[in-house]
Parts: sequence; C-alpha cells; structure tokens
Amino acid sequence: MSTAGPDPSGIVLHKTAEVGALRIFYREAGVPGAPKLVLLHGFSASSHQYRNLMSTLASRFHLVSPDYPGFGNSDMPDPKTYDYSFDKTSAVIEAFLAKVGFTPARARGDGSCVDRAAVSAFWR
Repeated sequence: MSTAGPDPSGIVLHKTAEVGALRIFYREAGVPGAPKLVLLHGFSASSHQYRNLMSTLASRFHLVSPDYPGFGNSDMPDPKTYDYSFDKTSAVIEAFLAKVGFTPARARGDGSCVDRAAVSAFWR
C-alpha cells in the first residue's frame, strides 16, 4: 500500500489495501480531517468513473473510491470458490472502510448521517 497521504490539490492517489485475502484497489483524494465521502461504483464499472469528480471535490472532502472484488484493479477471485454476492461485497467494503480509517457514519441530531451544511456549502 502506498504511504503517501492525500492532498487538497486534486491529485488522486492510486492505492491498495489488503482486506482478508483480497487486494482491494482504491483511489483517494482530499485531506484527512475534512468531511469524508465514499464513492461506490455500480456493477460492471469501477472507481475509474470518479477520477475527475474526485479531483474536483478534493479541496473540500476526504474521498475514497474502492473497486469491488472482481472489478477494476482489485483482485478477481475464482467464482468457483468466491461468493460474488451483494452480502459478500458489502462485508468486503465495510472491512475495507475500517482498514483505511473511514469509520461508520454517526447519526446526527436530525437523524441523518450526512453533514448537510458541508454539502450545501460546497454547492454554493
């Protein structure tokens, strides 16, 4: 895994994290300490779809975008021995987020998990 930290200049780093027996590729941008934003791709896609968006958002957010197992640059386990299911993907991404220090969102007083003020300020 790369040791260089994210940076607010819009540079998107390409990194890997070991999650169980899998090497998960991810892109990271922004500054630790800024509001965290996780960008998850759709199926038959990869984190590559967010490369330009991440550069744009890096000055205001700390972003990660992982490739699911079997997608993009992450490991592609043999389907004969690996359960490619939504439940398995969810467990891998949850473990990935813990590994890279993106802790679970905590509900705010209004019941949301989104810092609406930070998002609104970005779009002004």
